[in-house]
Amino acid sequence: MNLLEFHEEFPDELACERYLIEKRWPEGYVCELCDSRAYWYVQKLRRFECKGCHHQKSITADTMFHRTRTPLREWFLAIYLMSESKKGISGLELAHHLGMKDERRAYRLQARIREAMARREEQYVLGGYVELDDAFFGGVRRDGKRGRGAEGKTKVLVAVSVDENDRPQYAKFMVVGDLKQPTLEGKVRQYVEKKTFVVTDGYRGYNILADHYEHLAVTMDDPGDNQSYLPWVHILISNAKRFVSGTHHAIRNTQAYLNEFAWRFNRRFCNLFERLIVSALHYQPDYIRA
Repeated sequence: MNLLEFHEEFPDELACERYLIEKRWPEGYVCELCDSRAYWYVQKLRRFECKGCHHQKSITADTMFHRTRTPLREWFLAIYLMSESKKGISGLELAHHLGMKDERRAYRLQARIREAMARREEQYVLGGYVELDDAFFGGVRRDGKRGRGAEGKTKVLVAVSVDENDRPQYAKFMVVGDLKQPTLEGKVRQYVEKKTFVVTDGYRGYNILADHYEHLAVTMDDPGDNQSYLPWVHILISNAKRFVSGTHHAIRNTQAYLNEFAWRFNRRFCNLFERLIVSALHYQPDYIRA
């Protein structure tokens, strides 16, 4: 869907409401209290009212849009721009497209959307054949120190599953506090299925993975060997770094931005706008739910 098609499909708030209803109740609204399919729709309040028990249900209740004061059309355009842009979109650019004078509103929308992405990503684990490595995200230090000894950078575990045709399937980016064995073991066991074949470099911290997986540790004296043994995970690391530094520049919550990158990569063959709307409908922030 291009931008012109987006504006044609969602010209006003009513069109956005109809789309949410269609995706949330594809077989028609059913009262959650009495299972009745007979209802009134109160458009002014964006609520269904059951004709039997008179229970009311907002179409945005228990979703990312719960109690929002932002028009649905603004939400939809933000979701469209974030999902369709391969390189992502900065908060300033989003504010410009939405006509927001206060760019902080755009940053808040983006943060909420990334939370919805992250919640969906938490449900998936990797299996089969997995490439695993660690990377460091952040600005360049004055002393120029790089690699696992670098300070002041964010440590990230990156894993990607690869199919029998040597094609990447799904990716995970996991921010960690350190690269010690207990940390590595906990994160990998959380997001990688048992009996998975895991390939890493020769870093000794990965040796503990042999207790749970079929683990192959490859010692690489030449950095070029990465292309032979861990090609896809290094391509993803490189692309993610360009996404972070090229589009967003300095960031604070690295995990949130990497969740966005992984969410888009893992659904690269899907209708991203539709998938992100569905993610939004299945997510309600904890601070609202409480």
